[in-house]
Formats: sequence, structure tokens, C-alpha cells
Amino acid sequence: MSSKASVSRHVTVPSIRSSKGQRKLIAATAYGRAITEVVDEWVDIVLIDDIATMGDFGQPTLLSFTLEHMVSHARAVSRSARRACVAAGLPFSSRHKSPAQALDSALRLLEAGASAVKVEGGVEMADTVAYLVKNGVPVIAQLRRISERAQGAVAEGGVVACDRMIQAARELERAGAFCLVLEGVGGDAAGRIAAAVSIPVLAGAGSDGQILDNEDILGLGGDFVQRMARQHADMLAVVEPTPIVQTSVPVLSIPVAPARARAFGRARSPAAN
Repeated sequence: MSSKASVSRHVTVPSIRSSKGQRKLIAATAYGRAITEVVDEWVDIVLIDDIATMGDFGQPTLLSFTLEHMVSHARAVSRSARRACVAAGLPFSSRHKSPAQALDSALRLLEAGASAVKVEGGVEMADTVAYLVKNGVPVIAQLRRISERAQGAVAEGGVVACDRMIQAARELERAGAFCLVLEGVGGDAAGRIAAAVSIPVLAGAGSDGQILDNEDILGLGGDFVQRMARQHADMLAVVEPTPIVQTSVPVLSIPVAPARARAFGRARSPAAN
């Protein structure tokens, strides 16, 4: 029996909510079966984020990521996750009109298998979060750095910007969010915000846990890796210099039959060349 099959505890929304002060949470992004199966055993939350539109889909902004995209990813991830809590982000176009629109969109994601939805925004989204929670939808809230000008101050623990984020975090907690993700906030500021609320805050050092993009931790994002990410593999370095790139295309253009060991349907040892 594999180690994955031996894992019987399922990470639930209540268990995440009650982890505050008890243990650090681990979260990672995933958008399909393969990565979900890799991270599922080791993380508390698998997040399907609309950042995929800029990575996997090559789009310049998040606005092109639709609810239909998210529903498709939610189905794939939820079918593959046996342990972690699956949370799907509500794309901007699926939530900005009204709380009722956000609820309709959130129900689509829950029907697709997600256990919770992520809603991005500050105090302006508190009513939407409250409406979702009132109607039985578990919500992870997300706060970004307040403005371009405030970014440096927040990252370095600036008092004014940090106080505004604390106010927003408290409003989202009162609205019913069971967890909070901070983006672009670290150090003392993250610690202050985490200490100001009773729900877990994911923002790295000083907070209650960390959420990382799988492209960062697996080396799939090219030269850019976020500072807080510990890169556990360099998959691009594995693929680019190998014969997969150097010889596969020329071989495909030569009408030569493959060796028996490479024939379709023939099992071989993983160690075989």
C-alpha cells in the first residue's frame, strides 16, 4: 500500500480554522491531476488560483480567466485530492457585479468538487464574503498590498499601510472568512496582521503558514522565483538539456521503427534508458 493510500485524515475547513496557534499550515497551488497527486499528501490546502491564466495559459492579465476555466480545474483537482482541502478562486468576472453573482459562481465551484472558494479584495468584499458564508459557502479571503506606493511600506512593516490591512483583515474575519491569504506582505507586517485576527493567516514567516505556487517550488517558472519560495526541484533544467529536446524532434522526422523496448504497450523498468 502506498503512503498516500495510508493517509486517512481529510483536512477540513473546521480543522484549518482551528489550527490557529496550534500548527503551521502548508498550502500549494495545483491545476490538474499530476501536480495535485504530488502535493496532496503533504499540504493542508490545494489552491486553484486565477494566476494560472498568466502561467499555464500565457495570458497577460488575470481578467481573462473565466469561471468556466475555474470549474474545469476544480473538477480535475478535486477528483485527485484525497487529503487536502481544495479551494478554488472566484475569478474577477464571476464576483464583481454583486454578492448574488458571487454566490451563483461559488456554488458552481462547490458542485465541481471544491471544498471552499477564495475571494480576493479588502473591506469592499466583506459584504460578499458575509453573503457567501451565510449561504453555506466556506471562504478564504485574500488581501494584496494596498497600492503600488504602499507596497514597500507594507513589505517592510510600514505602520500606516499595515494598520489598513489589519482593519481589512478584521472586517473579513467578521464577515466569516475561515482563513486569510496575504500577497506581497512579509516580515513584521505579516506577523502583526496574523496576531490581529483569530483566523489563520498565510503569509510566510511570522504568520500561521505559507502558500506557494507549484511553479516556484518545482522550478517550472523559469528564472524568476519568489523570494519566499524554497525551490525543491528544477524541472526546466531537467528537461531542456536532455535528449528529449535535443534528439526527439529529429527522430520524429526519420521513418525508422522504434526499438522493441520503446514499442507502444510494452512495459519497461523506470530505470531503463
